[in-house]
Amino acid sequence: MSRSLGNQLSLLAGIAVFALPVAAVLLVVWFGLVGLSVAALLGLVSASASAAFVSFAVYSVVYGRMRHGLSPTAVVVHGAGLRRDGTVTPLLRGRLDRALRVYRGERDRGNRPLLVPSGGQGSDEVRSEASAMREYLLEQGVPAQDVLAEDRSTTTRENIERSTELLRDHGRSGPVLLVTSDYHVLRTASLARSSARTRRSSVPGPPGTPSRARSCASSSRCSSSTVGSA
Repeated sequence: MSRSLGNQLSLLAGIAVFALPVAAVLLVVWFGLVGLSVAALLGLVSASASAAFVSFAVYSVVYGRMRHGLSPTAVVVHGAGLRRDGTVTPLLRGRLDRALRVYRGERDRGNRPLLVPSGGQGSDEVRSEASAMREYLLEQGVPAQDVLAEDRSTTTRENIERSTELLRDHGRSGPVLLVTSDYHVLRTASLARSSARTRRSSVPGPPGTPSRARSCASSSRCSSSTVGSA
């Protein structure tokens, strides 16, 4: 997918964290005591932003490593852009390898989830991310019948919702595991919870089905989790 506004804002915020201390020094040099007061304020803002960033980064890693305790019916892998030649990037390969470890672990336990590479074709991409991801998974020895590509989504929310629809159309319901990068885990989990709440409010599930959902794989209630890769 093409670089989103959210990614651009994250980049600008990261640049600002490093730029503010430099600006503070320049203010002191140029404006003396008045600049010192403004610099102190900028320093406080910079320190607060840095602390928030570190806390977010640490919690994202911890959250992504938490045991999910599910037997997923599917493992959805979020797209992350392709190389110019249409092959997967190192970032995307990390997500796919993480999904493969989960998939193989589930197979060893007697469960056979579907792998759902999810991602459409961006304006700067020669093919859909799902197509490239599917190709990579097949090259790693995953049987073709275990890979269900979702190639229409262009945002994280659409990754979740369109994958959910695709699984429902193929008769798959139950827990879903979402795989993304560590820095993206919390946002993905938040969107998944939002999607689950929307589904549960519009299409009630049968009594007794799990309700601790972070995303939903069918019109019925289901449970899921989100994991990250390095």
